[in-house]
Amino acid sequence: MGEIHCRVARGVRGIELSGVYDPDATRSAHIGRLYETVATSSLDALFDRSDAIVVAAPSSFHASIALDAIAHGCHVLIEKPIALNIADARAVASAAASAAVVCAVGHVERHNATFEELQRVLADDRPLAVSIRRLNYFAPRIGDADVTLDLLIHDIDLVRTMAGEEPRVIYATGLRVLTERLDHVDALLSFPGGVIGSLTASRITEDKIRRIEVSAADRYVVADLLRRTLTIHKRANAEWAHGGPDVAFRLESVTQQVQVPAVEPLHRELTDLMEAIQVGRPPKVVAEDGVRALEIALEVQRQAEQVASGVIEHSLRRRPDVARAT
Repeated sequence: MGEIHCRVARGVRGIELSGVYDPDATRSAHIGRLYETVATSSLDALFDRSDAIVVAAPSSFHASIALDAIAHGCHVLIEKPIALNIADARAVASAAASAAVVCAVGHVERHNATFEELQRVLADDRPLAVSIRRLNYFAPRIGDADVTLDLLIHDIDLVRTMAGEEPRVIYATGLRVLTERLDHVDALLSFPGGVIGSLTASRITEDKIRRIEVSAADRYVVADLLRRTLTIHKRANAEWAHGGPDVAFRLESVTQQVQVPAVEPLHRELTDLMEAIQVGRPPKVVAEDGVRALEIALEVQRQAEQVASGVIEHSLRRRPDVARAT
């Protein structure tokens, strides 16, 4: 992910790639040559030559690197999740506030032009139910995060943004299939204002899907974040037709298809970081957003882990060979 940030950052007007660091010196030197920047020998050396740092390390290092960067006076963009536990996440948010530096969290789908267009289409038409599916093939490079913190946390952030509040009730279930961690999770979030969010994240499929379905009072909208399309089904007319003994119901609707221009979300995210630093405003996704998304994700993870453990135990009890051995 760090290399992708390097590639995109070079194309953002106003950003100068000040350097890169990787514990693997060979890889660090390769990335430095590839993107014509300095491969520093340490994180401290990188902090000393930078105004802002992108933390794109394994998730278990996010908090510690971010805290060190903030201590050096650097602004930070932390890839999601902001940390792996709430204490570390709050420590990062508190340190950034105390140091008066910008702290953005990489919930990049908030910068997806299709999601932004979805919000514009809905405008004041408040969502009633939101269903989000994020399906992916297995990526071995993700070694220290399950599907909840790798994929589902994106959609937790999106649905809480659409609801405009935090969920009141959370239900979750999950499966371990390819790894010892959760590989498939379904979560149901109920919000105080009445919005229901249904989220599915999986890394056991052979297809890549990023799809949001929204049911509102007078429309049903489908957003495809990969194909950058919106399909809007809006009710135009509904009436009962009385004709003697026959009664018929007629429903007329209008369907609109919107193609959203191609703009790389990561480009918009890095631009937002730069402008937040220059203007002195909060970024689109602030540290507290990262903390809230993590809190919800960890509760989903806790419930899904309980279910996954129960499924494994149940399946073992049903196997004849295990039954004979016991």
